[in-house]
Amino acid sequence: MFPYSLIPAFRRALIEGIVDRIATRSRTEFAAREPGMDEIDPELLAHRIASWLDRLLAQRRNHLIARQALIVELLGDAELHAKLAGCLFSHRHATTLFETLGATDPATAAADFIAVIEGLVFDRFAGARAGLAPATAKSVRQLATVLVVQLRAVN
Repeated sequence: MFPYSLIPAFRRALIEGIVDRIATRSRTEFAAREPGMDEIDPELLAHRIASWLDRLLAQRRNHLIARQALIVELLGDAELHAKLAGCLFSHRHATTLFETLGATDPATAAADFIAVIEGLVFDRFAGARAGLAPATAKSVRQLATVLVVQLRAVN
């Protein structure tokens, strides 16, 4: 007979494994496609970031959905929640981007940018634009149009 008292610990370990998997894959993919910081043209950056987000939507939709569901569920677990909240979009990398762009407050600009990206991604897999298919020029254009506004508004 299974000892039901072990379920919370087992469940947390399972969730932690999911979080680690999502984080590891994100780091690996980012390292393989890390955008160069030598280019500070907001239009080009927006397009490159939009292309990356579009690949996420096309290739890792299940990770995005699981992550959103778990973020809400893990509000009471500070350790796992923080790990999950930062596993796709790096505040450190975004801060570096906004330092390069000359933002007066790069850390705040980075946090705002990540909030916009989070909203864009959610909108595309579960929100009003869920019907817009990823892996299309229209998809990338829709994402880039929003991102370029944020990248230009750094000061």
